[in-house]
Amino acid sequence: MLNVVLPVFGLILAGYAAGKTPIMRPAAASGLSNYVLYAAVPALLFRTLSRTHLAEALDPGAIAAYFGGGLLVMAASYTAARRGLGLKGDQAGVFAMGGVYGNTVLMGIPLVFTLYGDRGLLIFSNCMVLNSPLFMPLTTLLIVASRAGAGGASPLKAALGSARETVAALARNPIMIAIALGLVASLLGWQPPKAVDRVLEMLAASAIPAALFALGAGQAGMEVKGDWREIAAMSAFKLLLHPLLVWLIAAWVLALPREVTGVLVLLAAMPVGINVYLLARLYDCGVASSGTAMIVSTALSLATIGALLAAMPVPG
Repeated sequence: MLNVVLPVFGLILAGYAAGKTPIMRPAAASGLSNYVLYAAVPALLFRTLSRTHLAEALDPGAIAAYFGGGLLVMAASYTAARRGLGLKGDQAGVFAMGGVYGNTVLMGIPLVFTLYGDRGLLIFSNCMVLNSPLFMPLTTLLIVASRAGAGGASPLKAALGSARETVAALARNPIMIAIALGLVASLLGWQPPKAVDRVLEMLAASAIPAALFALGAGQAGMEVKGDWREIAAMSAFKLLLHPLLVWLIAAWVLALPREVTGVLVLLAAMPVGINVYLLARLYDCGVASSGTAMIVSTALSLATIGALLAAMPVPG
């Protein structure tokens, strides 16, 4: 497993080191991330899904296991934030999202594709289709309901307004668009012309190394600060409790195939994702702790994911 894990984290470290030098300034790191999110990863997902029968791509068991575990973690982390850490409702909402929302694109896709190939990306697509549409509106609801309640406004009205904004943002998300187009192409049995497919193939080939390098470069420019109790607790929920509960549901409750369980647990073990930090910035709550938790959990995931892969059977 070291031959898989070390190159992945080696690219992240290379990106981080480059981000600390003039050759990869914040604007350059942002440009590389945009290339990954708007071109390379969408090409990879579209090519994979469009070449697959729709019945193979959709897996209700995988959806139930991943999001069942995720909702339990979100409830547990919100309760711990309120009662254990004494956070306000809006801060607890961000904390709860940090316990369940991982870096599934920049880090999850490279690991899943390296270990499980195209089949792994099909399982991944089941999680990605609902990941942001479920957890981002839930977090928004927790934040705005808490603030509306404190200010005497209607929590429902505030939540509905934020939900509309979230839906509009998801409709413009290139990852979601690529998954949707890939599924439609699969359903219709359509394949792009050879010349177009060759362009998509070259873009897809760059997705893995570019995503990992961009992840490291992006984190190089972030400050390490915040409440270390919150940071440690958020990292523990994300790196330990989330994969544990997903594994229990997938392997023991639903008895899913080993390959499906492996992909789901691996995705659940991803460190805190950037969207947690971005949502915290949007609502100006838990910004420092969520940003630092992303950096710390990414560093710690070298050990936790390495241990996980050593314990799980992986194809090949």
